[in-house]
Amino acid sequence: MCWAAPLRKGAALFLSQKRARAKMKKIWTFIASDHGAVTVDWVVLTAAMAGFAALISTEMGSGLMGLAESLASYMSNWDFS
Repeated sequence: MCWAAPLRKGAALFLSQKRARAKMKKIWTFIASDHGAVTVDWVVLTAAMAGFAALISTEMGSGLMGLAESLASYMSNWDFS
């Protein structure tokens, strides 16, 4: 066994720990970053607005159909001659 073998193992362990720390630092930097937060906010707000528009249009559609039917029945007796 060579006297440098334990040193190589120790150096490899140190480098793997250093790489692990660097990876953890990248992960924590990514978690702390807020670069995509504005995009997520806009997507959520746009989805909420689209949902409300769909809800309102279905409710208004049924109400407008009732209004159109009552107007048609009211105007059915009119004579324009």
